[in-house]
Amino acid sequence: MRGVPSSLWLVAGAALALACGGAERRPPAGQAPAPEPATAAVPVPETAPPPVMEPVPIVVEPAAPGELDVRFGLGLAGDGSITTPVLSFGAGDAVCLSVTLPPGVAGTTLGLRWFDLSGVQVGETTAALGGAPLRAALRLPGGERLERGDYRIELTVDGRAVGEANFSITDLRQSERVGGA
Repeated sequence: MRGVPSSLWLVAGAALALACGGAERRPPAGQAPAPEPATAAVPVPETAPPPVMEPVPIVVEPAAPGELDVRFGLGLAGDGSITTPVLSFGAGDAVCLSVTLPPGVAGTTLGLRWFDLSGVQVGETTAALGGAPLRAALRLPGGERLERGDYRIELTVDGRAVGEANFSITDLRQSERVGGA
């Protein structure tokens, strides 16, 4: 064939042989085929179960004179006290708290910001302070939608830090009495 270089025919032939799978290699006559290479099964590691979250108990002992007193519960009475005190909340529970300031702390507005354990702010609200000693009672907005876990609340009075409190959301609420609620 005129006009087509022989090297081009060589390349085209090699490409065709590769595309068709090439020639099958057979052992010489009278010789057994080589054994297939051994393969080992690789064990698949088991997935560890998710960690079980232990509730962080809420301190419900009366505050010593001069200390911030934070009480957690499921509801609020008309006088601002907690109606059903708990050690931890169950998923879907309303998160209520009553805060009594120590003597000598003055102000008109209690500020609350709550965070998950990774430090991400989850919510923020304020409540009016009143009475003697100064007290505020409130239900955390969106508390019933919080995911299971441990939370930290920062408390301020008129923008000044006055303390912190912790609470937990677990699979089963724990009342102050022995056992679940």
